[in-house]
Amino acid sequence: ETIKLSNLVGDVLTESSETRSLPLDGTWNVSFKKPDIDPDINPWGAVMVFLEARGDARAAERGAGQVSATLLSGCYCIRTLDGGTTDPKLRAMDQAIRKACPLMGDEELSGDRIVSMAPVVPSEFHLEACDGVFDLTAPRNGLLSPGPSLCLRETRCDDLQAPTDCFKCAEPGCSELEDKSNAPIILEVEQPGGGATPTSQVVLSDADGKATAAFQVDGCEEDVTIKASIVGRTDESVRFEVKCADPLAQGFECFAERQLAADLEPKAITTVPASPGQCSATNPDGCEQVAVLYEDGLNSLLEVRTPGRATPVSVALPGLRAHAVHGFYYDEATRQRPMVAAVLTRSRLPVVYVFEWRAGQLVPHDGLQGELATSCGWHETCQRATVTCTIDDDCNDNEACEAGVCRLKPCAPPMEPQSQISIEARDVDHDGFADLAVGNSGDFAVMFFYTSSADPGESYKSGACTCAKFGQNPNGFALLNLGGPSPDPTVSDVVLGSAGGTFVRYAEPMVGGSGLTCGSPTSLRDGMSVRDVRRASLQCSPGDLSCVSYDDAVVVSARGISGGSLDEPGFIRVLFGSSYDLTVDDEPLDTPGISYGLIPTPFADRMEPRDPRQASLADFNGDGHQDLAVLYKASEEVHIWVGASNGALGEIQEGPILDTCEVSLVPGTRCAPLPAFATPDLDGDGRAEVAVICDYMGGQPRLRYYHAKDD
Repeated sequence: ETIKLSNLVGDVLTESSETRSLPLDGTWNVSFKKPDIDPDINPWGAVMVFLEARGDARAAERGAGQVSATLLSGCYCIRTLDGGTTDPKLRAMDQAIRKACPLMGDEELSGDRIVSMAPVVPSEFHLEACDGVFDLTAPRNGLLSPGPSLCLRETRCDDLQAPTDCFKCAEPGCSELEDKSNAPIILEVEQPGGGATPTSQVVLSDADGKATAAFQVDGCEEDVTIKASIVGRTDESVRFEVKCADPLAQGFECFAERQLAADLEPKAITTVPASPGQCSATNPDGCEQVAVLYEDGLNSLLEVRTPGRATPVSVALPGLRAHAVHGFYYDEATRQRPMVAAVLTRSRLPVVYVFEWRAGQLVPHDGLQGELATSCGWHETCQRATVTCTIDDDCNDNEACEAGVCRLKPCAPPMEPQSQISIEARDVDHDGFADLAVGNSGDFAVMFFYTSSADPGESYKSGACTCAKFGQNPNGFALLNLGGPSPDPTVSDVVLGSAGGTFVRYAEPMVGGSGLTCGSPTSLRDGMSVRDVRRASLQCSPGDLSCVSYDDAVVVSARGISGGSLDEPGFIRVLFGSSYDLTVDDEPLDTPGISYGLIPTPFADRMEPRDPRQASLADFNGDGHQDLAVLYKASEEVHIWVGASNGALGEIQEGPILDTCEVSLVPGTRCAPLPAFATPDLDGDGRAEVAVICDYMGGQPRLRYYHAKDD
């Protein structure tokens, strides 16, 4: 504890520090010499003695580690002079000091005072779960990360509360503190039945009153509870239920490395889905595969590979530049007909090639060609015009005369080489077959290709209102049923990520179904530069028909809207699908239960992870629940969080470290990974592997495979 002696005007007379090993609820004696006090300034000779019970706590700043913090505090006062004041203006103070501060006349002020140590956080504040999420997941041999997310909130008065325990004004902003930092919060892991002594740690809040904890839940063999409370106020607590996920081996290892096509630059990688019921040791072509898309500036090449295949299956695409590749099921509901779609450009116009993976071969279908037309701008309403016409000259430049009415032309904006192209597959028009959507960060565009029959080669491009449909330059997007105002579980909403943040556009009812309409989407106001968006399913166990769940979204972001520093860990947001309409709030992410954030924990003996680029959803421990993997390019790592279908994710202690490979073709070389990776289940054992392209800083690229170490 630190003991400070001061007079009533706040000048410190003396200060001494000592450390004692004492219980938080203990008592002790303090002796000090009588200070020299000017009676004209302090006629009572009043001295205040402040005591602080200090202990180790984890600082709010990331990477700051353990610090010594004030956990409890106490004080008492004494009078060293038998005087006072007759000033009528100070009569109330005189009476209060005489009542609270007993007179001590000895030279050595050694009288005992029992001081009760009290919480440092006033009773007008209480703890809440920041995100409204009370369910957590911990790997049996990993970290509880993220741990509980807690917020220090002001308690507003109502007719039922004592005025000493709340702020007398009910509206937000009244009597709020500008700085709520360093509030000590104790977290205790309670074992089932209460048989074991709880393990605990103390964390400190940041300036906004927020605190999080990521720590080891030792021996998580049964579901446990975490109790969080303000130190000294353990009768007021917030409880979090922790579900133990199935084991995942300690760490990953590189088990294969293969040389990629010579004289070609790999541009993208994806997982090719497995053929239903055909994956076996004797038929590896029926298992999940890896597809790699290359180019040399003039031509492109699509390859399908597995570690055991001596020669990859490849298709040349002459005269085209490569951008993105995506594996999907043509019939998603029954998981039939695995497909691969590659996005390329010819003369800066988008071309999508679709292949079916059948019996170890790439079976081509007709390419989907975008058409050049006047590009809609972000300021356009992008609605069909109503001006009557006879010929096209009667209309504006971006319109054409159709059936006597000026209508906007279909638009396919040019795709620049530096544009970030993303592709997604989902049954948007509800005909039972997957449709394709292509996003382009180089212009305000998301282009749809709808299938019109059971043949994926018979497709057609969406009509007008394509370019300005969403009013953002997407670095990534996901088609999913996010819920919101529509209860229909088959609709396809969209979550877009751009340099300006995350945006949501709900589908709207239309004749014969629903569809994505024109106009700008709703900003979630997260202020982060988004690099990837993925559809996820984290709230319901597979096959649980009683669980009604929407899709979820995983958003990978850098820290700042300018793109973020490569030296930062970035931020991973899980956005829950729900019936809540995100468009009704100015700050939708402040609504409890809507989302929560993930910040990775550094691996042992390594620096903090840096530069997150892409996410992938797969099952890494074979328990049937979706897990999350995120590639960190600058630090050459993949971090993995396991799920338990309760909406929560728990980080394993160590995922694939890409700059090491014991079986490398060039021993000792680093990886310099492409900012994309794949997570196929190559052998059909229910546990996904990790496949990443190593660029070797301009050398011949190689494909590295990682799997979980055997127990």
